[in-house]
Amino acid sequence: FEYRPDMLARVVGGIERASEVLAEPLSHEQATIALEEALKIAGRPGVQGAKAEDFQHVRPPPPEAYPDGPPTLSALIPTGRRAPKPPPAVGDIVRLVWTPGTSRTEAYIASVLPRRSSLLRRSSLYSHKPQLLCTNLDLVLLVVSVEPNFSEGMVDRVLVSAHAQGLEVAIVLNKVDLLVEGTEERDEVEERLRVYERIGYRVIYTSTLTEEGLDELKELLSGRMSIFIGNSGVGKSHLLNVLAEGQIALRVGKINEKLKLGRHTTTTTTIHRLPSWKGEESLLIDSPGARRFSIWDVEAPELRDHFVEFLPYAGCCKYRDCQHVKEPNCAVKEAVEADSIPRERWESYVNILGSLRADSEGSQKFSSKQRTAVETARQTPPPLLVLPDQLD
Repeated sequence: FEYRPDMLARVVGGIERASEVLAEPLSHEQATIALEEALKIAGRPGVQGAKAEDFQHVRPPPPEAYPDGPPTLSALIPTGRRAPKPPPAVGDIVRLVWTPGTSRTEAYIASVLPRRSSLLRRSSLYSHKPQLLCTNLDLVLLVVSVEPNFSEGMVDRVLVSAHAQGLEVAIVLNKVDLLVEGTEERDEVEERLRVYERIGYRVIYTSTLTEEGLDELKELLSGRMSIFIGNSGVGKSHLLNVLAEGQIALRVGKINEKLKLGRHTTTTTTIHRLPSWKGEESLLIDSPGARRFSIWDVEAPELRDHFVEFLPYAGCCKYRDCQHVKEPNCAVKEAVEADSIPRERWESYVNILGSLRADSEGSQKFSSKQRTAVETARQTPPPLLVLPDQLD
């Protein structure tokens, strides 16, 4: 391994530990692309990460570096004045510097390069704080199953949060082998998921037992950095291990050993490198399962902009600030009544809007008057749409 004065690396795990993380140096091609992307967005409003002058001097490693793959390094997180801002997260590209006088055995994170995207949710432990799941994503894969059964409420919340960050989302129904073709149970699940296909989201049916859908999933993952999101028990880890051809358990064991977490710990968010698919490498983040997903970075008035099927109609509402709840002459509610927008999605929107205004999720607090308006709308269906040829 060649130690360089400054090098770029990707944080691949260990964020649960406050003092250090695990990072893997970028290859020549990866570092070149990362520098170009970071220089384009550095300093833009809302972009988190170092200024261009902090990292533009870094040079990529030689093309022949890391022929057997990059090593996994422990990198210290400085405190006080030297602390990187923002704090590093899984997926971040960071500048590593070797600590003087340590025989080049320790590296520390000098800075975090500008982030292309961030996937957040409201912390389950501290409701007034966000939980940053990962950064620099290309794709969110929401993994659901019928055992345990999935909730459309969680699906819709993940879709909202991903859309707010400009991220592509696909829904993966795992354990599809539990649903026999032609049965009422299978038809019911397909009907529930058809709502999402109808509005443009991709749905993939997978089974690690029959290998159904695995090639389609590999194709979607190819050349991207993606994350598995889903409840505990939906089979994310098993699915990941099959995609990685059985190498995940070995890698997790090595990572946990470095972090002194114990060989069987599975509560750390980690990036895994998948076998090449048609010449393209893929990176996949396995996140710990959670009972719920609560929105953080979308406020109540913005929610309407992240239900994608509302957008073609929203401009036709009578009021520019229409929230599509109880306002008159609302084109979105008319589209719901005409079955141009799935009613289930509108009802989910009203429920989420109420949660945001009640401060049950999100980062904004709202007045009791606003909460009452949404609670009333939850129990009031959209008005019937009367077409011209139905008038007397």
